[in-house]
Amino acid sequence: MKARNIIPLAATSVLLSIAFPGASVWPVAYVALVPLLLWLQGKQYREAFWGGTLAGLLFHGIVFAWFASLTYWVGGIVLLGAGLLFLFFSLFWGLLAAGHRFFTNRMPAAVVVAFPAMWVLMEYVYNH
Repeated sequence: MKARNIIPLAATSVLLSIAFPGASVWPVAYVALVPLLLWLQGKQYREAFWGGTLAGLLFHGIVFAWFASLTYWVGGIVLLGAGLLFLFFSLFWGLLAAGHRFFTNRMPAAVVVAFPAMWVLMEYVYNH
């Protein structure tokens, strides 16, 4: 993947992560997904899936960077577990990006409702 393809994914990840407590610049959340959504235009399903997965991996790596501090108490194995957890959560972002491409290609008007619904479903699955 070329650098020009990674920049919008990284921008989405950074913007969304600064909306979380810590930096707590929550209004950024309203526009944080725009680079990802613009990047998805014209992509194939496979590209969309892997790009979404990469954006999710970057996001979770930033938000859950504090997991690295657990190595003091638990040891290095926590990094393996955290990496697998980040990858698992990031696959949902890949499915979300591929779903966005599906609705954009098949039912463009429905993407306005389908994408937020998929995002809410992703958050529900994360938390239950």
